Amino acid sequence: MNDSSAAIRRSGGGPAGKLAAALWLSVALASLPWSANADLANEESHARPPVELVYFYMDGCPACTQAQALLDELVERYPQLAVLSYRLPTTAGREMLGVLRDVYQLGDITIPVPSLFVGGVAVVGRVFYGLAEEPFGLSGPGWALGVEEAVLRAVAAGASFVRRSCHDELGFCIGHPLDWEVSVTRPGTVAFSGGEGTEAALVNVSVQGFPPSESGASGDEAAGLILRYKYGLVLASPSVCIDGSAYPDGDGYVAEYTLSKTVFRQWRIAVAHGDALLSWAYTAPKDRFEQYRPMAEAMLATWQLLD
Repeated sequence: MNDSSAAIRRSGGGPAGKLAAALWLSVALASLPWSANADLANEESHARPPVELVYFYMDGCPACTQAQALLDELVERYPQLAVLSYRLPTTAGREMLGVLRDVYQLGDITIPVPSLFVGGVAVVGRVFYGLAEEPFGLSGPGWALGVEEAVLRAVAAGASFVRRSCHDELGFCIGHPLDWEVSVTRPGTVAFSGGEGTEAALVNVSVQGFPPSESGASGDEAAGLILRYKYGLVLASPSVCIDGSAYPDGDGYVAEYTLSKTVFRQWRIAVAHGDALLSWAYTAPKDRFEQYRPMAEAMLATWQLLD
């Protein structure tokens, strides 16, 4: 377990609810860690599925002309990016806009042009939804940087559209690929995975919640919950390797284990949420772990704990 476990580390406190508010600054957008992956995203473009960006425009719109020029540059820079353009007010454009309004949970807000949707981000006019914890506005060069950041995240995750799923009973919301299945595998556990028969069928992101009486630890002792998970892996698998070096507080690990003759890797963290505990985990066959890890990281970035 020396290839990637050291690279999986806590990122500024876990769920998206702890992201820095300064994310709205265009300077911050230019320096986000995802931006450093631009070359890598291009180098691996042949191995990743197309990433769709849906763009809405109107004839005679000067801002739309500028947006189109930016999109043309991004398509050259990121060959896996596919732009689907819809002119308004056409029937096809209105229908697609209605679908995306529901997917991105935009409610009844007015959607001006230009607007675009990519990965988990909706850029509605000059306002960005999904790039930070709260919507924020950018204009000029900052707007262009924000759009490229949204594209970078989608390209790195290998994702097209991301749907937001909220589970009030467990106190969280999270983004996930539009075509992934959502299921309650047992009481208190929500799992997100690729559909049966797809390459991602055994790839799984799950969130499990425990009230204090069931967690085996008090609300602020995530390490106690992680210890229980480690113990469970050891009992269930004849071969287990657990690396917790990236989590010195004991509230996370990366493990490799064998189950039904398949070698899996699992990345798990635990966080306190009020008086309860929540665990987030990404599990995949070893040979697919790195392939889908950007997707898992993108999902973790959207994980929001509710009050």
